[in-house]
Amino acid sequence: MQMAANVLFDTKIGDVRKIDGMPIGSTTPSTGAFTTLSSSGAATLASLGVTGTLTVGGTAQTGPAQAYNHVTTSITSHNMNLTAANITGGWITVFMDITTTISGQDCTITLPTVAATVAAMSFTPYAGMTYELDIYNDQAGQYNYTLTADSGPTWTLAGTAQTIAYGTVRKYLVTLTSLTAGTMQSLGQFAIGAAP
Repeated sequence: MQMAANVLFDTKIGDVRKIDGMPIGSTTPSTGAFTTLSSSGAATLASLGVTGTLTVGGTAQTGPAQAYNHVTTSITSHNMNLTAANITGGWITVFMDITTTISGQDCTITLPTVAATVAAMSFTPYAGMTYELDIYNDQAGQYNYTLTADSGPTWTLAGTAQTIAYGTVRKYLVTLTSLTAGTMQSLGQFAIGAAP
């Protein structure tokens, strides 16, 4: 059997058949030689050898997939200004553990701008990318935090609540709608049995 372009030629019966939409090797895989190989969806390769030029679409991420950030920033006028490094570091999940002691009353935690967050990323950010941000409140003062957007704001906070109560973690889905704007969708608040 010989294959060229999008047709299959059966040398035994001298028949030419189109192979558009036809699975090849789905039952018994074998080898194949192609001048050009492309995929319109996800492709899984057990191994890949390239002697020419390999072109990959999309964005290949490098750097850590997960990051743990221990935050001890001081409180000023019952507010903590988060830095870009506090909320980034991993391209799948960032665990932000706030242990600053609060005294007297609850406080807000204010996000940095999206642009500052993008600049601090150790990987290549792009519009449409997402990652999970988990904010832990296990400080000794036993007060609550409320997440607030930057002064622009360049972040849009979504969800029914933005409070991170003492002894809980609130999970967020962070989405960069562009490199200067983003959303944080609350995924819920969960009790933590012990500090990380």
